[in-house]
Amino acid sequence: MLSDYHDKVLALLHLPFAKDHNGGPCPHTLSLDAGAGARLRRYEAWVEPQLSEFGELGRMTDWGGKIVGAVVRIAGLLHMTDLAGAGDAWKSPISEATVERAIVIGLYLIPHAKAALGADENIEKAKVILRWIEH
Repeated sequence: MLSDYHDKVLALLHLPFAKDHNGGPCPHTLSLDAGAGARLRRYEAWVEPQLSEFGELGRMTDWGGKIVGAVVRIAGLLHMTDLAGAGDAWKSPISEATVERAIVIGLYLIPHAKAALGADENIEKAKVILRWIEH
């Protein structure tokens, strides 16, 4: 398994750059298939109310406001890793299944971000209790 991962990483590192009209390097553009775009819009619609004052991400709106973009980037990385070694990986759109995997990773990151940023409600309550005890 580790060998397969190593081979995919090497394949990704050796992907050629796209060329502009002058023959110079330029970025490739990834696209989403219709199902992936629809799934991403549903995820974005779920995230938006979570950013409200009483939402799950309400105490960390700076971080939460970036999670959809992070999920898109993760989907791109998963897509390219899945297709590493395929010559037309850039031309193939990102699938709904790949976006779903990226969303799962994004959801996994939320409690970790809460703990790292001190936005966990239980931690906030514990801090209040500690301040009361110290007082």
